[in-house]
Order: sequence, then structure tokens, then C-alpha cells
Amino acid sequence: VHVKTAALLCHKPESTLTPDERNKGKTANFAFCYGMTTRGAARQYNMDEKEAERLRNSYFATFVDIGAWHRWAFAELRRNPLLATPFGFKRRFWGRSDDHNTIKSYLGFIPEATVAQLCNDSVQMLVEQAFDWLPVILLIHDGFLLETDPTLAGKAVSLINEICLRPITMRDFRGHERTYTIPLTISQGVSWGELSKIV
Repeated sequence: VHVKTAALLCHKPESTLTPDERNKGKTANFAFCYGMTTRGAARQYNMDEKEAERLRNSYFATFVDIGAWHRWAFAELRRNPLLATPFGFKRRFWGRSDDHNTIKSYLGFIPEATVAQLCNDSVQMLVEQAFDWLPVILLIHDGFLLETDPTLAGKAVSLINEICLRPITMRDFRGHERTYTIPLTISQGVSWGELSKIV
């Protein structure tokens, strides 16, 4: 996701992006998608405020629906402080509707909780279907570590794709039903420090 964002912001093919440009895509996604101010982004990501402002302006010019979604969310938070993910997990926001931290939490809840629930459900399915040959070693917010015999790596990748790339249907902020597939990255290696991306 961050590489795609960087390519759009820099108007370059993904394969030609520099590490700094990829980092700017990641910064923009984490900062501006979830309501961080220009000053906050400059402080958090150690950049000049003018650079952060240029990045923010470029982000919202490229992703115009994000700004529309923010405006909808600000109004919706005042009207209905209860949100639900596509999996039915609910959260009520008790903070003041004009408080910046409440707004940031409100903006981040559905995307973050949806990815976390998809990850948790996927791990549960992997445990049920393949624990004898593909045990789960570690589960982190939006990822997990598995272990298997190297000769079973291809079978493992196929099963992981099948389980993790399930479509999720939900209504967007305009009320339109949309189906999404959360992007997936698979890496393999003989140890945690020697992982290489394969998908």
C-alpha cells in the first residue's frame, strides 16, 4: 500500500522509487489518512513543516476521497459515536467529538480493527487446517510468523493466499457497498532476520 501511495504521490512507476520516496508514501498513509496535522507529521517523522505541508497537500490532491471521508467522519462522530467493522466488532467513542485524539481514533478504528480481525481469523483458520505442518509461531497486530519444512513452502504460500485474501464487503462513507481484498505480503527465510519477500 505504501509503495503504491508513493508512486502516485511522486508520479513514478513503483520500480523506480527511491527508499526516501517509499518512506514518504508510508508517512503520508500513517499520518494524513488518520487525521494527523502537518505540524504533528513534521515532529513525528522528523521533517521540515513546509515539507510536511507539501506532502499533505499532495496526498489530499491525489486521494480526494480521503478528505471527503474525513469531513463525513467529523460530522458522523457528532451524530453517532458508535462504529462497527465489517466483522461486527463495535466501539463507542466517549471522548469529545472535537478532540483531536478522539477524531484520530475514530478515523483509524475501522481500517485497523478490520485488518487485525482478518489477521486473527486467518491465524485461527491456519491453526484449524494446518497446525500439524504449518504451526503459528508469532502473531502481531497485522502479521504472523509461521514455520514449516522448506519442501512444503509452496503449499504453505497457496494456503496462506487462500485464507488471507478473502474479500470483505462493507459500505463506504457514501453508503455504497464495496468489496475489498486487503493486500498481503509473504516473506520466507531460515530465520526472522533472513526473510525475503516472495509475494
